[in-house]
Amino acid sequence: MAVDLTKHEVPVASRGTCFLCGQEFGSGQLGQEHVFAKWLQGKFCLWDRTLVLLNGTEIPYRSLKTPACAACNNVSLSKVEAKVARALPDGAAAVRALGHEVLYLWVAKMFFGILYAEALLPLDRKAREAESILEPGALDGFRFMHLTMQAARTSLTFNSDETKYHSSIMVFPVQEHPNPAERFMYRDDVNFGCVAVRLGTVGVICVTDGGAQERLADEVFAALYSHQLHPLQFEEISAKVFAKARTFTRTPKYISTHVNGESTFLQMPMGGLSESPIFADYDHEEYARMLATFTSHPLHLIWPGDGSVQTWIRSYKEPYFIDVAEHPWP
Repeated sequence: MAVDLTKHEVPVASRGTCFLCGQEFGSGQLGQEHVFAKWLQGKFCLWDRTLVLLNGTEIPYRSLKTPACAACNNVSLSKVEAKVARALPDGAAAVRALGHEVLYLWVAKMFFGILYAEALLPLDRKAREAESILEPGALDGFRFMHLTMQAARTSLTFNSDETKYHSSIMVFPVQEHPNPAERFMYRDDVNFGCVAVRLGTVGVICVTDGGAQERLADEVFAALYSHQLHPLQFEEISAKVFAKARTFTRTPKYISTHVNGESTFLQMPMGGLSESPIFADYDHEEYARMLATFTSHPLHLIWPGDGSVQTWIRSYKEPYFIDVAEHPWP
């Protein structure tokens, strides 16, 4: 379907406005899209579990919904969800084979969907008229993400001489936790556009960084893409990627063209006129604190003070195998 993106704007959050296409609902068209799809909630028993919002409060996964028109909810987004749902039982290789666009759309729908919902939810849920958790205007800071999410309903072409895609997408095989209640994990970093999701035997990490980390990961993480990671090891990788995102020194730039309903995005070279490196020096202490948070291990064990940081992977070239059946975590 051809969609005119020449004057694209992020919709101001409203219960009568579709979070994806931005169209206002007509009479009788009001719909709600589960931010975490019903199939996902069913498969990983999320219906009665809770997610922590930006203000520290919790909300059941089943209650986290965002306004969506019938076309976006039942057609555009349903196609994306169906592809992921079909591939997931066949493991990481099948999920990776879905390609960057499908995985990006699937992750971005959750990431942006949470933000849109938080722009509608009252800061004090006991006071319905209270200000919202997220200032509605803050959504405008995710303009490029929302623009590229339109690939769910129209044709978008991405070109770059440096990277595969406008976001880094990494998919890892993970051992399935023996406890069904521990087979799903979602975490994000709103400030740096990072998402990590563990779904049984698959771990997906996405960073909206012009594909910079994926290019690096293809060298550093190569052996991990075929290694059966322990869930704790996937947390270690996630913390590493999230911490690395904080050292990114560029803001990717794009030239877009929109002709006859076809949109093309050309990513400009990240080096540009700057001689500074794409990533700044790595802050090992910040990484250690993040790893402690991700794994719920005490900081003094993660960061003993001798300059080293705890690792369960040990070597990226020859990763250490930990049997989750013998050593379940969490």
